[in-house]
Amino acid sequence: MSLFTVAILLLGTVGLAAMPFMILPLWLAAPSGPHPSDDAMIAHWELHRDTFEELVSMVHDDTRLKRLGKDYTEPEDLQAAGISPERLALYRELCRRAGLPGGFFREGRSVEFLFHASGIPVSGSAKSFVYDEARPSGDEVTGDLEKAAAELGTHLVYRRIAPNWWLLLE
Repeated sequence: MSLFTVAILLLGTVGLAAMPFMILPLWLAAPSGPHPSDDAMIAHWELHRDTFEELVSMVHDDTRLKRLGKDYTEPEDLQAAGISPERLALYRELCRRAGLPGGFFREGRSVEFLFHASGIPVSGSAKSFVYDEARPSGDEVTGDLEKAAAELGTHLVYRRIAPNWWLLLE
């Protein structure tokens, strides 16, 4: 048996043994079910509006904080960005209180709060609350986001829910 044949057999065996470890993360990231309805999200936002507003105010104060998730931040060195451990704990508590498992990210004065994600990053979708003093990019609709996205054949639609507040489907 040649060295090449042995190498191919060895790689095949290793590949088969590694298969469960490659499939498990994909299965765990599989769709978590349908997105909540726009009406359910609007009711949730109305119930927690004060918390959302407090988060926006904090994010606008902390201009160097770009992202905050369950177990990550950008930048990673929050001390250098002027964010104390107590301030980080307050952010996490407010996100928990507002029911935001995905945290938020900001771009300028726009803040997107990830509420529900489905699928894997390269082919999934997400519904978010967005605070933006300007009109977000994408197609603005007045009705149901998922129905509008299907009718328009687009992947980025938003709907105004209050001045400076939007629902976003991407």
